Amino acid sequence: MQVNQSLSILFYRKTKKLNKKGLLPLYCRVTIDGLSDEISTGCYIKYDDWESDKKIVLSTCPDHTKINKKLRQMKTDLERHFDLVTAKNGLAVPKQVLESYKSPINGHRQITERKENTAFSIALDELIKDTIKYQRNAELFGKKDVIRPSQQELIKEEKADLIKRAEKLILRGRKIWDNKEWTKTIVVATDEFLFHFLELVLANERAWPTFCKLITAKSRLQEFMDHRYTKEDLVLSDLEYSFISEFTKHIIIKHKNSHNTVWKYVQIIKEIIDRAVAHGWITTNVFTLFTWNYKEPDGKIWPTMAEMLHLIHFDFKEQELSQIRDVFVFQSFAGLSYAELYKLKPEHLVTGIDDKTWIDQRRQKTSVSETLPLLPICVEILERFKSNPHCVRKNKCLWVPSNQYYNRSLKVIGEKTGIVCMSNCHQARYFFANEIAHANGVELKIIGTLLGQKDGRSINTYVKPTKKTISSSMKMVEDKLYAEDGPLARKTNDSEDGAKIISIKKK
Repeated sequence: MQVNQSLSILFYRKTKKLNKKGLLPLYCRVTIDGLSDEISTGCYIKYDDWESDKKIVLSTCPDHTKINKKLRQMKTDLERHFDLVTAKNGLAVPKQVLESYKSPINGHRQITERKENTAFSIALDELIKDTIKYQRNAELFGKKDVIRPSQQELIKEEKADLIKRAEKLILRGRKIWDNKEWTKTIVVATDEFLFHFLELVLANERAWPTFCKLITAKSRLQEFMDHRYTKEDLVLSDLEYSFISEFTKHIIIKHKNSHNTVWKYVQIIKEIIDRAVAHGWITTNVFTLFTWNYKEPDGKIWPTMAEMLHLIHFDFKEQELSQIRDVFVFQSFAGLSYAELYKLKPEHLVTGIDDKTWIDQRRQKTSVSETLPLLPICVEILERFKSNPHCVRKNKCLWVPSNQYYNRSLKVIGEKTGIVCMSNCHQARYFFANEIAHANGVELKIIGTLLGQKDGRSINTYVKPTKKTISSSMKMVEDKLYAEDGPLARKTNDSEDGAKIISIKKK
């Protein structure tokens, strides 16, 4: 018969064991119902690198991430061995728990797996951290008017090094992922998902901003497991429906995440578990029935056609605002996102089957080909920028500033022109989808293709019913109903007074 016991695990500095390098060992004290025993963690730190209240190593220590991970894992393992000893003997004492920890009841394999999982996770985190540095440097150099050959070579070398490290790291990962006997956990599944996506990012097949969301999702998952289960990791086969339900509640309360931010995290977690099922690590996704639908934001606005015409003909005294106006007008009549607008180069312009100028570009966010013929107004704007010094130096079609500066300038333009709704460049895509395409009878599926949408359902977030489209739709319905051969066709009799009689055809 088992007895309910109180377990406490405490990490602390052993101040009386300062070594020759001036470092103190970290010890772990296990207390059960007042009885205590301790064990060395094998980690050494400086005195000031320890946070006594939170029992963690501070970032002033170069190895703080590695040591803190080890301490969390050690705590998880000790709790597991406490459960094992209790299950076997009915009750546990600290000495038995520590002996079980040193010589596991279930064998050496579990300790080896956890060490390998932790080592791979740390290595992946380091690779991601260096990839973030590379992305920042690449973006910084990309915004300069002139890039020295040495700088270009440096960026290429950094990326090549990241790819080589990824190739080496995947060999370690496969030992975990391909081993059917290996216990698969949430961290293992998340790391495999992250690594797979990172490879695609380095190959320019996936968008960096999307990957950043995955990084945050992993951080939120680890934080939640530590908060809710006081564990660093959980076995996939032990997952229950309540996990994702409590996870959503946790990030809403702690991080004040909006409804749609939570929706994105739920979507990511479901994809991670779906991939684990596809690998055969588990049989089913217990989160499949959990629903958290995307909530359409209120107040999506964009300039009307009348306002756009006013903007086109407005005379700006500032040349810069005039250029930014032209860029926004081009974006509004072409439907490009900011990323594709910024990267647009002469090689993306091709001659289409109608002998007109087309854009043939792969969208960064979805990796879907974005192919569309340009309207004459867009071609005219491209001609204006052909001799622009910035465009010539950078081999760009348009002078597009940074996203932040672009949006700030659009607000200024909105104030000067009286178009109060202008606030960000994404409104250009809404204008294109609604005022240019949908209002002129273009099918939703075609609009999605023009916008480079991967999922046909995504177009519903752009196209919104307006009074104009509702009116034109009902006018079309009225014309069909009251046409000569329509079911509500109006007919006149042969009476002298010419009174009209409406007859309804019988089918």
